[in-house]
Amino acid sequence: MHRRYHMAAVRSIVWWTPLGCAGGTILLLEHGKSEYAPVRWYQRITAPQHLHDWGCFYDRPMVYLVEDSKFIVEEVDTCHAGTTVYVRATRPPHVDDLFQEA
Repeated sequence: MHRRYHMAAVRSIVWWTPLGCAGGTILLLEHGKSEYAPVRWYQRITAPQHLHDWGCFYDRPMVYLVEDSKFIVEEVDTCHAGTTVYVRATRPPHVDDLFQEA
């Protein structure tokens, strides 16, 4: 994944959290990179067309993006061969640090 897209995704995660609430929770239900090699291969070769048709990056490592945004990942669940990812994460108590590092 290109660094520019990665940082844009991380900033989006930070932006969507309750701005005044340290310790707040974010719930994400997103398409993500599958844990199964054949499905990952299919996602990789069809990702540009899927983005064009639906406006969706469906092959991103969602858990990594949330962890890189400095959130504390509380729960992760996947379904649909690992392509649908549910993440529950908590905003860290140091709100100022979160915005400076992301």
